[in-house]
Order: sequence, then C-alpha cells, then structure tokens
Amino acid sequence: MNQKILAFGEVLWDIIGGEPKIGGAPLNFAGHARQLGAQAGIVSALGDDELGRRARVRMAELGVDHRRVLPSSLATGEARVEMNAGIPAFTILENRAWDAIDLSDDLCNDLAREGWDVLYYGTLAQRSRVNRESLRRLWSTGAFPRRFYDVNLRQDYYSPEIITASLEAATMAKLNDEEVDLISRMIYGEVLGGDGFAERLRNDFNLELLCLTYGARGAVIYHGEKAKSVINPPPVEAVDTVGAGDSFSAALVTLFGRSGDVEEAGQGAQEVASYVVTHPGAIQPYPPELRRRLNL
Repeated sequence: MNQKILAFGEVLWDIIGGEPKIGGAPLNFAGHARQLGAQAGIVSALGDDELGRRARVRMAELGVDHRRVLPSSLATGEARVEMNAGIPAFTILENRAWDAIDLSDDLCNDLAREGWDVLYYGTLAQRSRVNRESLRRLWSTGAFPRRFYDVNLRQDYYSPEIITASLEAATMAKLNDEEVDLISRMIYGEVLGGDGFAERLRNDFNLELLCLTYGARGAVIYHGEKAKSVINPPPVEAVDTVGAGDSFSAALVTLFGRSGDVEEAGQGAQEVASYVVTHPGAIQPYPPELRRRLNL
C-alpha cells in the first residue's frame, strides 16, 4: 500500500529573474514524494488571483492532493530569489495567503480520519499565530505515526519557542550544517560537534531519526542505538540548488517509509538531490535511469 504523506505550510511563487516558478518547501516536498510513489497532499492557502489559480493547476499536474488548500482574501505568496553562484537568497513577502492557514477543529479531525502516515512541516510556515495554532491542532490529533520536521530556517522567521515546540512534536528531523550551529547555541548555549549535537538532540526530543546535511559534502543520518549512516554524494556540477534540500527530505522520508532501511533511503535521497541540483527548477520529472535505481 502506498504511503500517505501530508505536507503543511507555504505554497508560493519564487520570482527568479522576473519569472515566477512554483515553490515553497512543503509543495516541493509533496511534489517529490508523489514522484517517489507516495500519495501526497498539502494543507495551505492561496489567494483568489492569477498566481493562486496557476498554483492549483500546477499542483494538479504534479498529482498533489490540494483539496485542503484553503481560499484566502490575501494575495498568493511570493518570494524574491537572488542567485549567487547557484546559491539562492530569499526575500519572502509578508501577509500572504499561506500566512492564514486557519484549520478548524472539525477540519483537523477530518484530516486525522483520512489515515495519513506522515505529517511534514517546517519553520517558516509558523511565522503567523494562525498557522502555529493550526499546526498544533494537527499535532494534538495524534493521528500521524511519523512527523517530519524539516527545519529550513529562512530570514528571521523563527524563535527558540517555535523550534523547540516543533522538535517536541517530531519523530524525525533534518537540519543543515548552518542550522546545527545556530540551534545548538539557541537550545544548549554552546556549539556542539555534529555527533555530540545529534546524540543530545535525539535523546532530548526522542527522535527516531535525525539527518544533518552538509551540502556538497553529503549527509549523516542518526538512527537506532547510537547508529549513524554517512551518505557521500556523487560529484556533480550544480546548476540550481533551489528545492534540492526539499527533494532530499522527500526521498529520505518516502524511501525510509517504504523499506525501513536508513542506508538505502539516504543513498536514494542523495541521488535525487544530486539530480535536482543539475537541472533548473525545484521539481523535475525523474529520468528512467534514476527511477530504475530507486526501484520506482
């Protein structure tokens, strides 16, 4: 049976060189999870405008269930993206539709009854009080056996309270190396080494799996009793890194859920991310050779 993976958070358009490209980490995640064989859905909000209508068409094309994307009187989200040597810098516009994902208790209960296996969430979507309260209502249903927190810090839209609450609700988490140092200082008052930080965070927040990513240097996944898997990436020439981390997360979660094999999931996630960075755009169709290697 296919996994059912639900993403919560922003759907927005990345404006790159004046051209809008559909994005938002939760949608990127859901789009890749769908390609990887999961039933993928998203909870968000869109404006009644041209970008909102285009976003719904794009989600349908990606095969992402968008029945829970709420209508909003606010404009559809946008982020201005400046590229520097292939590395994106984001300016995320405020007071947008995805800041108002207002889930009623009834809607949360409906979602709980739908039997989702995984709930994905990040930090950025929690910049508004409305979204924080909606996400906590989803957590409180106890309906998601796995809850994946992809930290994804953006600008200054985070706080110790948001990060701590998100980790407390999670069963799995992913951080990049810059986030490790920041969160180590924020929570523990000092910068801990990768292994020391990982062991302490896993113990303090009872995480089944913790992944630390290091860009082109690969990733380390901590799981089980003091076990860790080092994932080495193939050498590639990066063209566009937008969405690469989201694709890694989607593959890690989906492949781990399929096989329960951390090493296999990590290697598959690295293959997907390495493919994504060598092509423009956050969500591209996988070529037959990649699909074969991933057993899709």
